[in-house]
Amino acid sequence: MIADDHPFVLEFLADFCKGKWPDAKVEKATNFNEVLTALDRVNPQIVIMDFVMPEGSALDAVAEIVQRLPDAKVIFFSGMMSDEDAIRALQSGAAGYISKEEGVAVIDRVADLIEMGGTYAPVSIIKGALGSDPSGSASSKELNELSASLSSSDRELLRLIVSGQSNKIIASNLGISIAAVKQMARGVFKKLNVTNRTQAAVVALKLGISTLNLDE
Repeated sequence: MIADDHPFVLEFLADFCKGKWPDAKVEKATNFNEVLTALDRVNPQIVIMDFVMPEGSALDAVAEIVQRLPDAKVIFFSGMMSDEDAIRALQSGAAGYISKEEGVAVIDRVADLIEMGGTYAPVSIIKGALGSDPSGSASSKELNELSASLSSSDRELLRLIVSGQSNKIIASNLGISIAAVKQMARGVFKKLNVTNRTQAAVVALKLGISTLNLDE
């Protein structure tokens, strides 16, 4: 599904999707209400939508999409999102954010990553997220207790998540199935009190489990 209130962008995205997924049915929407209404009759695997559209809220829309269709991947493709907006969108369940300035080549790569279970956000977004506290208002003692609750396998999983690896690659590295990776990730997310890979990556960085080059 693609959603944008600008006809040119909508057709551009439609052409991209038809070229990338020739056998897929491409559903179009021009506002958030149309997106949510369409969920009653379609079951999209990927939703690419603008952040600023009429008739609704982007954050409410992404939260409802992932609640109704847990396997759907929402990618925001927008030129009107601040870093704070992008962080809130990812925390609400979006799988990725791409600026319209980055172009179709980035959409192509990010779509591949997200299809395989990954999450995408520019480094500037991670910088901003590190200034927030996705694990709640945790004290140093609580963070230490949280760190101690993680097994060596949990830590390795988090290192791979921070590096942006897909579930398929994580499964290969850990020598387990993709289904086992998903089950393991759910358990780790519960320990960290987060709901998605982006939040988990931010907590992992705060706990010092992995590092990220923030000079990009």
